Amino acid sequence: ELIEVLGKRMNVSREIGALKKEHNMPVVQAGRYDDIMTTRVLAAKSMGMSEDFMRSILSTIHEESVRIQVELNNKKQS
Repeated sequence: ELIEVLGKRMNVSREIGALKKEHNMPVVQAGRYDDIMTTRVLAAKSMGMSEDFMRSILSTIHEESVRIQVELNNKKQS
């Protein structure tokens, strides 16, 4: 189930990347990332998970999302 959810998340990353490219937006938006990290870490802590664990997981997911969006952004339009 986790792999399916991550696959769906990366598909959303592709959609977001396409929109950002279309509107000339930067791939990384630090303020948004910080907000998401804070709220998700708090949610994870309330479920008994460690902050370090959740930060590590979220950071890895974010890195892959950025990689996908950068790759998409670097492709030439057909």
